[in-house]
Amino acid sequence: MHSTTDPDPDQKRQRHADAERDALVGQEFAERYKIISVIGHGGMSTVYKALHTYMDRIVAVKVLHPHLLTDPTSLQRFQHESKLASCLSHPNIITVHDFGITSDKKAFLVMDYLEGITLGEVLDSSGAVSEHEALEIFRQICKGLMHAHKKNVIHRDLKPRNLVLTSDEDSSILVKIVDFGIAKVVPLDGEVSQALTQTGEVFGSPIYMSPEQCAAEKLDQRSDIYSLGCVMYEVLSGMPPLLGANPVETMSMHVNEEPLPLNESISGFSISKRTEEAIMTCLQKKARDRFQSVAELLENLPEPHEIKPAVTNGGTIAMRLADIVTGEIPRVTGATQRRPARRSKLRLKNYSRVLGAFSTVAILVVFSFLAFYPGPAEDPGTPLAKLKWQTLMSISDWLIKNKQYTAALPVLDWAVADARHLGDDHENYDKLIETLSKQVRAYSMLGMTKQEELGVTTIMELDKERWRNRSLIALEEIEAAEKKITQIKKEGKDPKDFRDDPNLNFAGSVLAIVEMARRLDAVRDYELEARLLGKADKVLTEVYSDRFIGLASVKLQYAECLRKVDRIQLVNRLKLYEDAVRIRKLYAESQGKTLADSPEYIRTLLKLGQWQRDRSDFDKAEPNLLEAIRLAEKCHQIPKYEKAEYYNSYADFLTQTGRASAAKSYQEKADSLLKEYENSQSAKHRTDYHEHDIQQGQEN
Repeated sequence: MHSTTDPDPDQKRQRHADAERDALVGQEFAERYKIISVIGHGGMSTVYKALHTYMDRIVAVKVLHPHLLTDPTSLQRFQHESKLASCLSHPNIITVHDFGITSDKKAFLVMDYLEGITLGEVLDSSGAVSEHEALEIFRQICKGLMHAHKKNVIHRDLKPRNLVLTSDEDSSILVKIVDFGIAKVVPLDGEVSQALTQTGEVFGSPIYMSPEQCAAEKLDQRSDIYSLGCVMYEVLSGMPPLLGANPVETMSMHVNEEPLPLNESISGFSISKRTEEAIMTCLQKKARDRFQSVAELLENLPEPHEIKPAVTNGGTIAMRLADIVTGEIPRVTGATQRRPARRSKLRLKNYSRVLGAFSTVAILVVFSFLAFYPGPAEDPGTPLAKLKWQTLMSISDWLIKNKQYTAALPVLDWAVADARHLGDDHENYDKLIETLSKQVRAYSMLGMTKQEELGVTTIMELDKERWRNRSLIALEEIEAAEKKITQIKKEGKDPKDFRDDPNLNFAGSVLAIVEMARRLDAVRDYELEARLLGKADKVLTEVYSDRFIGLASVKLQYAECLRKVDRIQLVNRLKLYEDAVRIRKLYAESQGKTLADSPEYIRTLLKLGQWQRDRSDFDKAEPNLLEAIRLAEKCHQIPKYEKAEYYNSYADFLTQTGRASAAKSYQEKADSLLKEYENSQSAKHRTDYHEHDIQQGQEN
């Protein structure tokens, strides 16, 4: 029986795990491995560097945390990973040599010991990777995935830190896919799927999860293709395709929002048309619109020799890998964690003298920082206050996970109060909304309908405030840029020569600005939306020229906003739709694309035609609407159901111009496409329900 002074069970368990890790170092393990050091550890296991004493070879040994052996599901997952990984044998997948459970009940997995760097660490240190080098990495990942998929194994957690770059014998880059820890077996015909990671459970890293994975729906190989698309996008641009303020928002974006086209997310250089199209195809929301296999993706990726190499000041990745292997720079193990460089005893002694002299001051400085640093504007609150809030959230997580909803409510009330007082000048919206969302879930599970509805209403109001405040901050930055541009011009200089100035470099912020505008549009704050977009239009034109591709999205959203407040003359005077079409056409031509292969150009042309039709400028509207239809019919990237809008728009034009009989055929085409789409969706739903029923029957 525990006394009231017993430590927290989780802390006690963690101390026990730490002691276990330390105890294994230097010891013989499983009768044939000598543990050398700890490489790293995670929520399920610790990974050690070890010597295989029979074969005199360095290996990595993953050992399941002891307390998890009492959890049948965790043990099953560990055995599941072991069996999956051991059935995979490919140069681009880490090799598993052994697994089992020792006589003292330690479950373990033995794999290659890798020396190199993870793709995540490459991105952390150098940002984007050149297209030439990236393509070699991408192609190797594809080959490894093709092997796994042939074995009916989906990885489900592809991300840069699960991709280790090592050196091959000829010093070229060799990519290893690691950590099949949440992989899923796709059942063959007549077989029952593994139940450890079934539909309804969400596993993975939100930044790289497919829409169907975010929604806990049924997965197949195309989910890995989407995740790989996210990785490729980030490798070439330096940023993920979609990134929210928190994991839930990021997952929502994967389901509902489109990423910026790859070449619009970068500045100073461009990616080849083939590579961009391949990546954007991987990122389609619907699995049916992506490549249907990794082999198909591989066929559509250019060969590295087709792209001109680019060597940065830091050298190529292969050069850096060579330095790692020869010891010129610190090594990184396959467990993806850097080990600190060893210091001599003399250096440590000298450091200790210095630290001793300043220890009192350091403690005061650290305490002052924790207690008084107000935090950044977008995440206000002192570190100490945030730590308290995070502790409460962790407690509520545990209670909710264990279905103790009534006990979770007072903890969440406390967390809500703390979240409301994190910022002095304004709310910490992200943390407050996160807390309220968890509270709403608890209300829902307890059947407290009124409280749940009130919570949802509060969240909606806070979300409006959040986006308004963020837009105001962005507006301040844009107005500051306006002043700087004015000063530069007074000095007789060209603002375009200062585009690398942090106060003027808005190329990477275009997507965020347009998204803020759309959020303002959704809550009908048209005045602020118009100010934000109007000023952004001017600043981007001054800094990047009137051909800058990011301007097209800004101008389109600006035009839509002005239309809603009946500022028709301003839309005409600024030629917003016409300029958006011009910019997208120039961009397509600069990328070597035909207009029929440029869906964004086609969509923008349709909007121009609709605008001219609605203004009764029929002479200009008709050729634009017809051209949009012609191009859309050739463009495979525009889905059929969307093409119905093109036919409807022209049918409406014909009706307005007194040609109702001619309009009928276009209306029929639109109706036919929509009917075809509705039938396909109904069939899909019936199939999904049927598969669900079969699965339920197998499980029962």
